[in-house]
Amino acid sequence: MTQATGELTPVEKRARVAAIQGFVRAREEAFDDACTFFAKAATLDPHLDLTTIPHFWNLPRGGQQAAIDAYDLAGREREAAMLIARVRKTFRPKLIASKPHEPAPIT
Repeated sequence: MTQATGELTPVEKRARVAAIQGFVRAREEAFDDACTFFAKAATLDPHLDLTTIPHFWNLPRGGQQAAIDAYDLAGREREAAMLIARVRKTFRPKLIASKPHEPAPIT
């Protein structure tokens, strides 16, 4: 982003277009294509956070995995690891407390 005007550079704009294309492919469950577009976006703009795409967390789990794989392909292993951790935390099984059982009456 240019500091003087706050506008995106042409490369940043192309990265965002690729990210949105990846989002659309992920929503369509074309995860390999989504990964390709996400990787292009992550390579073009090394500061782009794919999780800031509106509705990213509403994607199917495979779409989020495509973003993780894309970070790896773009050489951004740290971001991939952080996203893996966040996905695991968000989607980990939650324990459900069972209802306390009433003692059986003694007859």
